Amino acid sequence: MYTGKLVRYFADRGFGFVAVGRGTDNDRAYFVHVSELQKAGVDIPCVGDAFEFEIAKREDGKLRSINLRALDDSD
Repeated sequence: MYTGKLVRYFADRGFGFVAVGRGTDNDRAYFVHVSELQKAGVDIPCVGDAFEFEIAKREDGKLRSINLRALDDSD
């Protein structure tokens, strides 16, 4: 499991990116589809939302985030 934050989200296109770390150029950002966010109970995603997630290969060989679990950001 990885921990990261939503660093970009395109509501009109139904996807975004979750980055491990702070989301800078040196950090890896992973594709996330809106359906995975909805499975995690997040109906309105916001940049900065924290998640625990796994990484899987898509059919095209690229990596994506799956099995997201929303984290409480109050720490």
